[in-house]
Amino acid sequence: MKHLVLLLLGLLGHALPGRGQAAAPLPEAWQAIFFEAPAVALPLLAAAAVQHSAALEAVKTDKDITHEDLQMARKAILSSILLSNNFGYGNIASVTVADQRLLPNAGTTSSQTHYSTAINLNLPLDRLLNRRNQINRQQLQYQKLEHLRQAQEDRLRQSIIDLYQTVLLNYNTLSMS
Repeated sequence: MKHLVLLLLGLLGHALPGRGQAAAPLPEAWQAIFFEAPAVALPLLAAAAVQHSAALEAVKTDKDITHEDLQMARKAILSSILLSNNFGYGNIASVTVADQRLLPNAGTTSSQTHYSTAINLNLPLDRLLNRRNQINRQQLQYQKLEHLRQAQEDRLRQSIIDLYQTVLLNYNTLSMS
């Protein structure tokens, strides 16, 4: 009985494969969009190329590093400030030399607590005078990397347009033959 059920299931599975699956779209639909509608195909191709471009990712990473350097240049002046704090507690012994006949054990002990806080400001002139230039230099580096990213993206888009035109020309040549 088991063999009969397995045989029937095997025959049904072989005779009716994929009945639950939707029909695949015709391959001509994407080809029509790709070859006949460059206004749709080119932006999709360019967006995919920009999204997966390693060169653009490298420029983006350099840009992020430059942004962090800019933040550090703005905060570099803070390294000239030093805060310190001190706390002490203890016993201080005091011995008084007096007439030993009147006070044979003339010594005193007292406990004291003391605090101290200090702020030191050390500003080298070169750091103080060059601070604005360092910040401006980091901002210019950041702008340079943004322009480099845009130029790389433009080159990538132009390359995609050239390749698309070549593919279109080859497709039209093959479809005429």
